[in-house]
Amino acid sequence: MNIDLLTIKMAILLFVGMVGVISFQYCIYQKRELNVPEFLMYSTVLSLLSYLFQFKKLLTFLNDKENINVDLKFLILGLITSISISIISAKLINSGLILKILKLNHFGKTPLVEAIYLNNKYKAFLSYYANIRTDKFIYTGSIESINSKENYVEFLISNVDVYKIIPNASPEEFNSFRSIYLSLEEGTFNIEFYND
Repeated sequence: MNIDLLTIKMAILLFVGMVGVISFQYCIYQKRELNVPEFLMYSTVLSLLSYLFQFKKLLTFLNDKENINVDLKFLILGLITSISISIISAKLINSGLILKILKLNHFGKTPLVEAIYLNNKYKAFLSYYANIRTDKFIYTGSIESINSKENYVEFLISNVDVYKIIPNASPEEFNSFRSIYLSLEEGTFNIEFYND
């Protein structure tokens, strides 16, 4: 097989995975920049999964040594499968279901904030309005997620109003956001929950 023809065929197959990875990045809440090797690796794995149901057509496509002969139905079905896998995976991650399944067999110490989050007694505070007060700003909104990493606490807050703290005066409205992610060092903030 001509190496140029094989390269073109692999690029066509990899395109489906690339579209899937981009769809996944668009749908997931906690976005992380992928470097080129990671992007290519995820694209390759997703391409393989997307064509798994069409394995005979995949082999026929790769074994044709004379020309490309791309079956449009083959590519469209692979593209639909890739995007579907990406969206379903993102929804499962966003809902926290995968994290819950992975934590079923978790052994060892759990960070304090995660223990509070997973404890039903304290879980009631999530999705309720609260103030998170730092030395410069007050963030008022609904706490959707809390996580602890080393000595930092991460918050995902929705419907956020941000107030700037002015010494010897009332806080001044600074900005409003649909959602915001905060990563604050432990001991640098206070949380004030609203009573119903």
